[in-house]
Amino acid sequence: MLGWFSRANGRHLGGILIASYQDIAHSDKMFSRFFWLANTLLWCSVLVFFSYAQSRNAQAAELEITWFQFIEMLAPWFLNFIWVTPAIFAIVHRSMLLDAEKRWHERFVKPALASLGILFCYWTLSLVMQTFIRDQSFNDFLHRLYRVILSTGVIDIVIYFGILAAAIGAHFYHESMKERVMLTEIKQELITEQLKSLRSQLNPHFLFNTLNTVTSLIRIGKINEATDAIAQLSTMLRATLENKNQETVTLQEEMAFINSYIGIQKLRFADKLKVDISVAEGCLAMLIPNMLLQPLVENAVQHGSQSVEKDNLIELVIAERAGKLSITLTNQIAETDLHNGFGIGLNNTRKRLEQIYEDYQFESVPLTNGLFRTLLLLPLTGKGKKHA
Repeated sequence: MLGWFSRANGRHLGGILIASYQDIAHSDKMFSRFFWLANTLLWCSVLVFFSYAQSRNAQAAELEITWFQFIEMLAPWFLNFIWVTPAIFAIVHRSMLLDAEKRWHERFVKPALASLGILFCYWTLSLVMQTFIRDQSFNDFLHRLYRVILSTGVIDIVIYFGILAAAIGAHFYHESMKERVMLTEIKQELITEQLKSLRSQLNPHFLFNTLNTVTSLIRIGKINEATDAIAQLSTMLRATLENKNQETVTLQEEMAFINSYIGIQKLRFADKLKVDISVAEGCLAMLIPNMLLQPLVENAVQHGSQSVEKDNLIELVIAERAGKLSITLTNQIAETDLHNGFGIGLNNTRKRLEQIYEDYQFESVPLTNGLFRTLLLLPLTGKGKKHA
């Protein structure tokens, strides 16, 4: 009826369909405009290709059958797959959603059997269309339908299972992408909530202590120091408001916040702290998570301020090393420190880094002479651009 060559090449159609329809999984709508466009173009292209191949064979055999005549003969058998394909996709998608709790092979059987009825409708409708095109009688229609199923039906079944495999693959891919998007959104919400929690703890804490410091300075007549403390506090509050919706900030912005924080703490603790900060100029435009350094520096300040010794070292060195942003914080810890330097700030920072980066290094180790070192290596991110 159609020639063995044109139908046998349909064996490769399963692979074509899988590649053509995987993008359906990216959309929550099962039948988007892209689906219908890709589906229609695919089957029209297949029709044109096989018709051309048959016409070339006819020319070689010296048969007077044109390319257009082959398109007319093959059209019912290929163009009907334009509706067969979405029908199979719909059955698979619907059935596998309803049977989501069952095992994968149990979920596969029902749509496979249910969509077999579509295949029988395909044979019937295609033969009806061919009968009209060829102006044939319907008297022997059932006999011709029987012959179609026995002769070329095997090829149609192969194509059918190719479409079925594409539909199942697209369904699982779709579900996988939805889960990944959901996990990403949950992860993003968690990071945002952690940042909000950090800010909510930070603002009242600093505001209360700084105002007490300013009051004390005014009472003892240190007006310049009190004015400086208010200016530093203003800088911190401004930075908090300006970057409240930013997940990342430039290192320069982060350091402006840190410098203001340390300036206030040095006013509070006078000769308790000896601060040394070194930041490579080329690193200032690099992006880091918002308020990443603040818990680390706060942790160091707390240890230094609680020590009975004077001039407790807090050394912060930031540079680019081996293609990474290197952040090294060295600080003094008291001999009676039960946490040995491992405070809540460090643990929270480690958890936050695990959620943001896949490739990073975070080490916290005690050194000799009561020193404690925190080393942080981060991937170099885009420079000079903020990401909300």
